[in-house]
This record gives sequence, C-alpha cells and structure tokens, in this order.
Amino acid sequence: MPGIVSDITGVDTAGIRSASEAFRGGVVPAPSEALPAPENLYGEQWAADSINGALVVAAVIFVIICLPRLMELAKYLFGGLLRWKETANLFASVRLSRDRNILFNACLMPLALLSSRYGLYRLDLMEGMAPWQVSLVTLGALLLAFGFRWVLVNYFSPRTLSDQWKVSRTNIYNGTIVATVLGLLTAGIATVAGAPDSSVRSVLYHESTILFVVILYRNFEILSWKGQRFKAFLYLCALELIPVILLVISGILF
Repeated sequence: MPGIVSDITGVDTAGIRSASEAFRGGVVPAPSEALPAPENLYGEQWAADSINGALVVAAVIFVIICLPRLMELAKYLFGGLLRWKETANLFASVRLSRDRNILFNACLMPLALLSSRYGLYRLDLMEGMAPWQVSLVTLGALLLAFGFRWVLVNYFSPRTLSDQWKVSRTNIYNGTIVATVLGLLTAGIATVAGAPDSSVRSVLYHESTILFVVILYRNFEILSWKGQRFKAFLYLCALELIPVILLVISGILF
C-alpha cells in the first residue's frame, strides 16, 4: 500500500525532533541555584521589609549606645546566674541599677525582633501581617507582660520579705538582658552557618527555658534566705509564673 507508507513516512520526518530542540527554552537549575527551603522563605521576607529594617537599625543603634553599660554590668548579669549575691550587689548600687534599667529597656526591641524573625511568639492574628507589624505586636505583648508584672510587684508586695523581695523582683530584668545577648549571638552564628530556622528556633527556646529556670531558682534562694521557703514559693509563683503563663495562654487562644 504505497500511499499509506508514504503518508506515515511524511509524518515521521516532520514531527520527530532532537531532545536538544525540544527543551531549547528550558534551563535546569544547578544545585547552588535551588530555591530556598520553605521554612527560610519568611526570613527573606523579614529581611526585605523596609520598615522592619528601620526597626533593626534603630535597635542596633540603641544597643551600640548601651554597649559600655553592658560591658560594665556583665560581671553582675552573668555572675547572678551562678550566685544570687551578685544580684544583691547590683541592686545595692543606685548607679548600676539605673544603668541596668536603661539596658533592659534597650533590649526589648531587639528581643521582639528576634522573636518576630524566628516565630518564637505567634498569634493567629499575626497571620498575613507584614513582618514589621509582627515585630510591633510582639513588642506590645512584651510590654503588657512586664507591665502586668510591675502591677504585681508594686501592689502585692509582701511585708515579711521586704528586703529579699526588692532584690528578687529585679532579677528578671537581668535575665532578660542575658537572654537577649545570648539570643543575638545565637542568631548571628546561625546566620553565618546557614542553619535552618527550625533549628535556630529550637536552640532559642532551650536557651530561654534554661535561663528562666535558673532565674526562678536564684529568686527562690533570695526569698527563702531567712528560712521562709513556703512564702518564697508562693510569692515566686505569683511574681514570675503568672505573666509567663498569660503569655503562653495568649499564644494558644489568640
């Protein structure tokens, strides 16, 4: 059947092309050009946000201004994790206590930015927000938590533990400064090493948990200095645990 054979041959010669011609417009990405992991996409969005960048610059400026205070207070801040008397010595100095309070206030924005970057504190209402909005909401949550704690400290202070209470109530400020310093160091090392966000988040959670437990134990030592361990435990729960529990509950409910 010559007619059919000639038709089939015509189709083959017109339709068959080489593989290089078929994929002429495609480019296979090299391994180094692969897309970033999904968990790190938010990190790129966070870094590219211009308003968030302005907040980072402002936070860095505050930290640089307060760096001399940090160097002077480091002995008391980190020493207080090992011995509660370092906290008492810091409290006894009016000048050092004032510098510590300034340093604590300067650490709130970097701490909020760190939490925003790695999702340490997440609320449902943050979904769809720009990174700078997440940072400000996190900062607001920190201010509310510390503000509520301030109310507890000033309006429910015990009468029988006045001296120890005054020392212990400042220890959380010391711990916050230490947590911010360690968190920033961890984030910096992780960025250079290219560690995934999930690993960095896990390390930051463990760091903050260990620091909080240490602060609780040192405060218990301070409050039970004169043998009033039961009262120390009750006041410790009211002073330190309630604000943290409220933060956790807010993350679950909202």
